[in-house]
Amino acid sequence: MDAAMAQRGTTTRGSAARERILDAASELIFRHGLNATGLAEVGTTSQTGKSQLYHYFHDKQDLAAAVIARQWNSIRESQAGLIEGMNTAEDLRLWGAAAIEAHREADIARCPLGSLAGESAGRDPRVSAALAKAFRAWHETLSGAVRRMQVAGEARTDRSAEELADVLLSAYEGGVILSSTRHDVAPLLTAVEAAIEFVTSRR
Repeated sequence: MDAAMAQRGTTTRGSAARERILDAASELIFRHGLNATGLAEVGTTSQTGKSQLYHYFHDKQDLAAAVIARQWNSIRESQAGLIEGMNTAEDLRLWGAAAIEAHREADIARCPLGSLAGESAGRDPRVSAALAKAFRAWHETLSGAVRRMQVAGEARTDRSAEELADVLLSAYEGGVILSSTRHDVAPLLTAVEAAIEFVTSRR
């Protein structure tokens, strides 16, 4: 979104309208997918007229990029307390347990970023860029935590923190996909526990 577009949402009323649109778009895209969600449906669900919708977002891809940024912020906020203070293997296990429990409580819900990545990869440069930015931020957050664990002697050091963060993030995303298709949290549990064991093994 350009600066002029962002400025339009700075008033209290404008921010509320923009958030209402994002609420509707996030829910619809998560339930039905990006390709099956149209701007008209977003407008109807958010009770927003077409002119107002385009007042805040240039087009569907612009809206999708905003939804992706919002989903990453939601993930970051939900995991912030666990990741930012992560220094030990036990801290990492607590993060894994919390991630698994969140999916168990949500009846094996999909990852909002992962599901979008699978559907949208390469289809639009703006959507792809937004996804890449979100996953890069998530990876950097995890690698920073792993790096602190390495310094504390709580994680293996024969692999870089970046590589170990790849292991954790890949295990989580892959586990979510398998658990979603099987309607069983067991694959996610197995994948995350195996990744944590790999990261924390002393080598």
